[in-house]
Amino acid sequence: MRRSIPDGDPDLLGAFRGSTSTLTSSALRHAHRTGRIVRIRRDLYVDADLWNADDTSPEAIRNRLRIASVIAVAAAPRSRASHRSASVLAGIPLWSWTATLPCLTVPPSFDSMISRAHLHRARLPAEHLDSADPRRTAAARTILDLAREHGLRDAVVAGDHALRHGLPSAPASPESAVPVGSSNSLITAANPRWSR
Repeated sequence: MRRSIPDGDPDLLGAFRGSTSTLTSSALRHAHRTGRIVRIRRDLYVDADLWNADDTSPEAIRNRLRIASVIAVAAAPRSRASHRSASVLAGIPLWSWTATLPCLTVPPSFDSMISRAHLHRARLPAEHLDSADPRRTAAARTILDLAREHGLRDAVVAGDHALRHGLPSAPASPESAVPVGSSNSLITAANPRWSR
């Protein structure tokens, strides 16, 4: 039986559909027995060096958050990576990297708990999801979520990066419009009281 590597994340190994890279079951068992990979849950493994790193550098924290985010979204198909999880998956930098608990947005009717994840309950229209990866929120939504939860510094750093790289896109409906073009308009969109 062949196991596939999840698209877009070479550090995670497991049984995911739609991937082109594969490993045999015996290769996974051998890597697990020799300690090169760690079993996270059934059919999901991660590189042992990344998982067991005691490093507290921002890069190590981002790696752990990225891995935890992918695992959490895989465990709850109705969830979407949001806030810091969406930023790390999109490669958007932040002012500070302290939390390694993944943030997920779930529908308001979601009545289950996801262990080791910070849940946000909200409706996510299709235009608020990343068109390249619908398992995470779009850059503009991510920046607004960061502003609401983590404050102005993280939102400005993320917004600056997104504007410089052209990440925010125009939403489809005027109700969900997020003005882009300057950090001031982005801050005003996050909370109109900040512009006074």
